Amino acid sequence: MGYDKKPYSAADIGSGNVSDTEFNYLDGVSSNIQTQLNGKASSTHTHPQSDITNLTTDLAAKAPLASPTFTGTVTTPALNISGETASRVAIVDASKNIKSADTATYPTLSELAFVKGVTSAIQTQLDGKEPTITNGFGISGTTTKAVALTTASAYATAETTISAATYADITGASITLAAGTWIIFAHVIARQPNAIIQVFAAITDGANAVIAESAISRPASGTASLNSPISCNFQAIVTPSGSTTYKLRGARGLTTHTGSWVAMDGNGVNTTNHASNNTDKGTSIIAIRIA
Repeated sequence: MGYDKKPYSAADIGSGNVSDTEFNYLDGVSSNIQTQLNGKASSTHTHPQSDITNLTTDLAAKAPLASPTFTGTVTTPALNISGETASRVAIVDASKNIKSADTATYPTLSELAFVKGVTSAIQTQLDGKEPTITNGFGISGTTTKAVALTTASAYATAETTISAATYADITGASITLAAGTWIIFAHVIARQPNAIIQVFAAITDGANAVIAESAISRPASGTASLNSPISCNFQAIVTPSGSTTYKLRGARGLTTHTGSWVAMDGNGVNTTNHASNNTDKGTSIIAIRIA
């Protein structure tokens, strides 16, 4: 008998749910498929760390996420501690947390910058300093340089006989002062054997205007050869605006006691013979600048 010959597909087998492509997957199968599948491991399975090459060693070299301990050089990005205040000193609080210090109790960064360049203990250096002078010589303010101590002096260079009731120069007793404030000290030593003398002395400027004056008298000594010297001391404060000359001058009495007297010179100060000559008596004018 005969039959029609036509091509067949996988859809003609069984229920027809297997496609030709799926059917072709059977090509090359060498034994029961289910048996082979049952011999395979499940897709969800575990392995001990020791089964994986170097895994145990590599994990042991890593720091834990919680409370890690680092060794060597640790490089980090910039730390940003949220909730803290910028431009303050960082401290570690009682809980060992980094905090921004309160400027009411800790120095600011600007204040800490003041210690830059300090080479030793600050308190030790401060203890070695003198107290601040607020009203001393030449101090007029924190930015004004103190005036250097300056003096001027002149001793009488020869005896001067004072024989008029008006003031006359005492030889050599003259100083020139620069602008500033000065104290002038005047010292006159006068003598005249066995006579009542009245000594008048003055500090004057270069134009003979009297700045300060004083007087002293002495009764007769009773011995013609005894000099019986007396001294007259006084002071003045002057404030010349520029270079100014100041002189020591003398005068005698005006009415009853009109005898002359001798202003002794200032040569040979500190010589031993006080009785026979006048070379150690020190008639002088001295000034000290105070501002």
